[in-house]
Amino acid sequence: MDQVLAFARLHALATAATDHCLAAHRPVTAEHPDLLYDGLYEAHQLVDAAVRADRTPGPGEALDCYVAAYARASGTRDTPAFRRALTVRLAAADHPVMSRYWQLAGKLTPDLTPGAADSWLRDALAAATGAG
Repeated sequence: MDQVLAFARLHALATAATDHCLAAHRPVTAEHPDLLYDGLYEAHQLVDAAVRADRTPGPGEALDCYVAAYARASGTRDTPAFRRALTVRLAAADHPVMSRYWQLAGKLTPDLTPGAADSWLRDALAAATGAG
């Protein structure tokens, strides 16, 4: 029953969302999206292992991989200043509709969703930079 309700809420959310609703919260863009998405895929796989091990978001291989993906895609290096700036950029790009979408999608599958993995990584980054 919970999955049926989650699916109905997900459908209603997706139907109500418009480009105008999300326009101010576009994902962080990159010079090299292929590098970004390859790195994010790897980071999300590492998060899956961390979540299964019941680790809370924090420093580690998954976070380093995540930040490195953004740095490579931006043509820069992973530095403390880059991490702080990335934390701010990702927070600005966050949108409650997308957060709710991934929360509902997570109820439809036993697997970690890309949204849940990314949320874990953003929380880890915020904690590591002192922003969380």
